[in-house]
Amino acid sequence: MKQSTKTQVVVIAYEGVSAFHLSVPSLVFRDAFVESKGLFELRTCSLTGDKVKTSSGYDVVLEHDISALGNADIVIVPGWPSELPQVPASLVAKLHQAHANGAMLVGLCLGAFVIAATGLLENKTATTHWAFAEHFQQTYPQIQVQSRSLFIEHEKLITSAGTVAAIDVACK
Repeated sequence: MKQSTKTQVVVIAYEGVSAFHLSVPSLVFRDAFVESKGLFELRTCSLTGDKVKTSSGYDVVLEHDISALGNADIVIVPGWPSELPQVPASLVAKLHQAHANGAMLVGLCLGAFVIAATGLLENKTATTHWAFAEHFQQTYPQIQVQSRSLFIEHEKLITSAGTVAAIDVACK
């Protein structure tokens, strides 16, 4: 049972995360909109609760691990590293659990690969960065890729295109 009336937003950080993609949810759900202050509670977590190194070359120290997904209303997966490492089974399991509990899952840019790895996008459409759309389609043939869309929503599953589309989908 959720204990707060605020919408619980959880952002997942991982080794090599884009500093931009990590900061967009913070900007939208915590910093930018004065009128929304008090509506959202934002937590950024890592798989282990430890610090992570961003692709920008600096570390981010985090207080939460992926158990934070247990109370999430919205889970945001920032752009996955461009070498597309395998999505850890522990993350897939937590994303499944969060979605089953009613959380919206959002994959920003290459984060769409993480949402696709859960199997929840099967027989649906999705988008991701245009440069990776063909690879996405080959990796997940059961998902129809629409690389020209800024973002695509299927009830509680959202994928977004390139870097700047992350701002559009976060403001939605």
